[in-house]
Amino acid sequence: MMQYLQNVWMMERAMLPFTSELFSAAIVYVYLLRRKEHFALRVAAVGLFVLLSPFWWSLFVPKIELQFWILLYTLFCINVFAETIIGIRVCFKVRLSEALYCATCAYITEHIVYCLRILFNELTKTKMADSGGLWYFLLHIIIYLLAYRFIAKRMVQNHHYETGVLRSVGLMLVVLLIVYLMSVCSGIYGWNTIHAIYALVCCLFMLFSQCNQVAQLQMQKELYRKEQIWQKNKAQYEMSKETIEIINRKCHDLKHQIRALKGIENIQKQKEVVEGIEESVMIYDAIKNTGNTILDTVLTEKGLLCKEHNIQLNVIADGKLLDFMDEIDLYTLFGNALENAIESNLRIKQPQRRYINLQIREKLNLVLVRVENPYVGEIQMSGGIPQTVKKEKEEHGFGVRSMIHTAEEYGGITKIETQNQVFVLRILFPHESAV
Repeated sequence: MMQYLQNVWMMERAMLPFTSELFSAAIVYVYLLRRKEHFALRVAAVGLFVLLSPFWWSLFVPKIELQFWILLYTLFCINVFAETIIGIRVCFKVRLSEALYCATCAYITEHIVYCLRILFNELTKTKMADSGGLWYFLLHIIIYLLAYRFIAKRMVQNHHYETGVLRSVGLMLVVLLIVYLMSVCSGIYGWNTIHAIYALVCCLFMLFSQCNQVAQLQMQKELYRKEQIWQKNKAQYEMSKETIEIINRKCHDLKHQIRALKGIENIQKQKEVVEGIEESVMIYDAIKNTGNTILDTVLTEKGLLCKEHNIQLNVIADGKLLDFMDEIDLYTLFGNALENAIESNLRIKQPQRRYINLQIREKLNLVLVRVENPYVGEIQMSGGIPQTVKKEKEEHGFGVRSMIHTAEEYGGITKIETQNQVFVLRILFPHESAV
């Protein structure tokens, strides 16, 4: 065991430059991410974990003789790559797919510098770019700064990478196939220069293709956002027209009631008219005050419709918890949620059964949004989205997909439940977004 542990330490020392290069490259891609609490302690813990890795390596990895260096080299590369992913996850507020994506981009950047070092040594017929030399540090610093300026800064949006599991795993597999296999082959057959040129071109292509993909995603988001604005404006017009009609009817009734009150001498009839006037001015009870102006606007607008259609709107909400959201996103999210709830209530014939419960609160570092309303009939679910009974299926589906998309933009999770004729929409936002 001692001999094997010594062999592991020898390999660890041999791999130390690669480890430091990969971790340094990872800094480029995590610098703009949101850090977790007690960041310095977490970094220290990761550093200690990396230093002690030979001990747990010797415990869990079967004994391999040094002559099988290709296998050992492979396992150590996987080990360092895994440590990079773990370090990112421990220190930064990112998903596993983002950590995998950052580590892969760091590996690509590190390999670009490695290829440039090989080509520099070949051109100068020296070893000035080898580990520890001045050109070694200059090349790393220059390339890492360029990668941060032209790659990382373009790909990070709102302290996150727009990537999913499939995209991260796919990029990683392509990188491993091109970079690692070429590295092994160059070590065996001496293809250093050919490998350096080929791998350099491939790595640069992959990084810039990722930037282009992010730019395309941003363009798609912008188009989607414009479509949301158009839908919102259309809904706003329809709703404002209906709201004005409600207020006009109430004012018309109020004018006639006041005129009638002047000519009534019977106390009982005066009381009845006064009660009618009170009922007319109750429309202003629809005005809500949650601490968020946009949310108050949505709730007031929808509250007027609820009053008109005898729908009881119950709101327990701390609107300040949603200050992290963009105004349009906030309006769209709750506008769609309440419109769907109102439509569901209008299908219920008994007015006493109509209600909407809205809660917005904080619990366990999460911002919880809950919208509850009754429904009649059956709701068919497809892909987690309720299927509408309306003829305009595509338009209705847009509203539900819009809510899901808006929640995901802020790292939120949307869940829809239908049970016992009660429809419940739950949205959970990570508390970090609200900070």
